[in-house]
Amino acid sequence: MRGTVVNTRSLRFAPAALLIAALAGCSGKVAAPTSSGSSEQTNVTSSLTHSPDLLDDGLYTDPSSTPASATTSRGNTSSLEAAISPRFFWRTIVSAVPRLTFVFSDTDSVGRPRQADVLVTRRILGTFNILKASSSDSTVLDSANIVHKPIDDIWLRHLRLRRFVLPGEANVWRVVAASGIQASTQNGSTSITSVRVQATGVDTTVTDPLQLFQMVHCFQFAPGDSIVLTATTPRTDDVVLAYWTDHRERFRSNGDGTYSFTIHLNAVLGYRYFAINALSHGTLFDDALPYDSMAWILHCFVGAPPHPYYE
Repeated sequence: MRGTVVNTRSLRFAPAALLIAALAGCSGKVAAPTSSGSSEQTNVTSSLTHSPDLLDDGLYTDPSSTPASATTSRGNTSSLEAAISPRFFWRTIVSAVPRLTFVFSDTDSVGRPRQADVLVTRRILGTFNILKASSSDSTVLDSANIVHKPIDDIWLRHLRLRRFVLPGEANVWRVVAASGIQASTQNGSTSITSVRVQATGVDTTVTDPLQLFQMVHCFQFAPGDSIVLTATTPRTDDVVLAYWTDHRERFRSNGDGTYSFTIHLNAVLGYRYFAINALSHGTLFDDALPYDSMAWILHCFVGAPPHPYYE
């Protein structure tokens, strides 16, 4: 493998009917228009809303606060030039509505498409917040002067669905392939070049998180295993963070543009995401510089993938 809000979190839990209504205004792009194109678009949207975890990774827009101690552990130091001393930081997201763009293809003898490629786009708006230490006493939090930096990120994911005719059932659309996710600041300069993923039986370097892969061939890890991540960026002073469920910690900088971290998996089974988020040094350590971020969010199964949904 190589590699919205309505409220982003509400998409994960809202009933399917509400999600269909929320996505009803999504853009439609059809490669080969058919008379049934509109109804198929509705059917594909309905299928996706029954799997909201495909539309929301649940990590990137999470408002949880990260202690800045995580940014100086694991071999990192704060000796680089810093205008402020961050203690905690978090994102506050005010909008991340998903938009779906459809391309239908592979029509059957009556003109009905059998394949749908869907681009999911979310423009993520909000603020990146930094609670820093007082300039006069580093042991005191300066809660009266929290730094707020505007967030304007674009979140992208590709999904492929196929229409199946099942015995005794109506035609159904199922997700058969998916890319990872890229979330990046518009006009930002921060980037990720590659991520190497190592675990038991796995040693893969991702260079494009938006490449499609069959769902049953995405990363699969055993419960209790560990994932060793090595991220590469063009700079040696980025703040690179690992996200897994409720954990956010900083990669160790190796001083050459590579950063290392190990995720220890818990026993929770199923479809999961893990993220690598690179922030420019100035995002966290300079109150006068803008927020600048790129994240690669990769998907996996902990344990065997379920069947027959992901085929």
